[in-house]
Amino acid sequence: MRNYNIKSLLIVAFPLLWAACADLEDYSSAYDVEKPGDVSKTDYLNSFGLLTDHIDVTANPNFVLALATDYATLSDNANLGSILSSNFQGVSINTGFAHAECMDENNALDYTVATNIVNYAMDNGTLVHAGSLCQHTKQNYQYLNALIADVIIPGNERSGKVLVHDFEDLEIGTSFKMTGGGEAIVANDPDGQSGKVLHIGTTSTGSKAAYSIPVFNVTLPEGVTLGDCIAFVMDFKTTSTNGLFGNGMRMKINDGPDIKYGNASSFGCSSGKWNRGGVALDFATANLSEEQKKLTTFTIAAGTHSGEAIADVDNIYITWKQVEEGETIIKTPAEKKEILLKQLKAYIAGMMEVAATKITRWDIASCPMSDIDGCMLRSASNEANAASSFYWPDYLGENYVQDIVAMVRAAYAEYAEEGSGELQLFVDEYGLEQPGSRKLERLLQMMTKWEADGITKIDGIGTQMHLEYSLDANQQKRNEESVAATLTKLAATGKLIRISDLNFTVVQANGIEVSESKVNFEQQIALSRYYNYVLNKYFELIPAAQRAGITLHTVVGTLGLWDKDFNRQVIYGGVYNGLAGKPN
Repeated sequence: MRNYNIKSLLIVAFPLLWAACADLEDYSSAYDVEKPGDVSKTDYLNSFGLLTDHIDVTANPNFVLALATDYATLSDNANLGSILSSNFQGVSINTGFAHAECMDENNALDYTVATNIVNYAMDNGTLVHAGSLCQHTKQNYQYLNALIADVIIPGNERSGKVLVHDFEDLEIGTSFKMTGGGEAIVANDPDGQSGKVLHIGTTSTGSKAAYSIPVFNVTLPEGVTLGDCIAFVMDFKTTSTNGLFGNGMRMKINDGPDIKYGNASSFGCSSGKWNRGGVALDFATANLSEEQKKLTTFTIAAGTHSGEAIADVDNIYITWKQVEEGETIIKTPAEKKEILLKQLKAYIAGMMEVAATKITRWDIASCPMSDIDGCMLRSASNEANAASSFYWPDYLGENYVQDIVAMVRAAYAEYAEEGSGELQLFVDEYGLEQPGSRKLERLLQMMTKWEADGITKIDGIGTQMHLEYSLDANQQKRNEESVAATLTKLAATGKLIRISDLNFTVVQANGIEVSESKVNFEQQIALSRYYNYVLNKYFELIPAAQRAGITLHTVVGTLGLWDKDFNRQVIYGGVYNGLAGKPN
């Protein structure tokens, strides 16, 4: 094996970077200058014990170190399961418990996934923090909205058709007025199929209808107006291609303008063949005025608008339809609240029946606060993507958490067994540590209101802490100060405090995030230091009796404690030392 000179790049670069986050005395004793850098790093990381080594359960009776994942990933990944069982006390699972996730395709309650999670926890002796029982996302919003929608009872519908002409009661040779030149006269159907028809466009002198159509008198039945009419329908046949194309079919009401339609061919007509009922000129195209809609008697001119039209028409009628105004039964706010409370109670009771024997920690409300400091709770009135979410307080009122807490505690008392453990209910929120935001203050104000009845008890607060490590030193200092200030304010509540979804991104000095694939080793060291800082501050500022735990969101990957092959990374050391109360 080649011996490396103490001045080589390996000795200069790697230890200096590592010293930024590691205990130098421990590191120097573990580092072998004769080994390649990656081997030495691996040996050093493997010298750490398990994450749970420094967790004193006696001094921290409520503390749970957990990893965040979903059931599918956990059940399918043996390596992740091994990490969970050896390095963590529990798991935080945010899938499988939400309202939409517990309903099947028929909108019936289905707790299959939740049951699987409970069984996994029982089989593996794993503590589970579950959530969330009420939030704006992962709700079966289409079903819920349908339940509280006003009831629309459609009005009665009646329809019919008015015969304009079948020409059977008219004498052969009877003529009809035309809008221009040419004639329209009653004649026998040359094909012998249709009795009497109206023949348009030829006379004894052989003249044709040039852009001229016949005019018909129309009287509608009592109670029916032109506004009720749907279409002017006729049997139509051209004796040749004359009239099949041209400028198209036309209709004219009284002395109004021409209403234009496609040519006869577009209605399925062909030369020399009857198209029975195939020409239907819809009145919607007419764009009737309000005065026209009231008409009960009028004239209609209709036919093919061609320079040399020769055609036969028969069996002319108008279709109509009337729909009486329906009834709308408006649901009052009180009725909507009652409906939703019933749904929520059934969902929570079913969940406790499945899970109360194993799961004692629940997020009862997740992300309830608006991101807008000028607002309090999230609402359809202040959210950008309101259509695909469901905002319970819009219907249950701002004290909706009182109802949820009461339901959960009652159902837990019913279904928990002796030895199940003490129920602990949390409100979970993100962005509480954001510099300049008042979200934490607003959350504490709401919690004061929720507990003002003297009955509602919220045991703890979860702060997700999706943190940014800034490559701008001044900004990073502000970030760290904001974390410390947030933990100080949370400690002052006297409630259980958990960091519920701790994860980090690296942000350039200009505020642009560094993609995970481009995070380098030096930046991983910086993340390790930031992890260590947050954990040390948590144990420093949160009293032991209030420490409900820390959940790590990213445990595998470039920004995690293990790489994709489940080898420890530099961040592991920062977390390990942080749990031990040791700075990097």
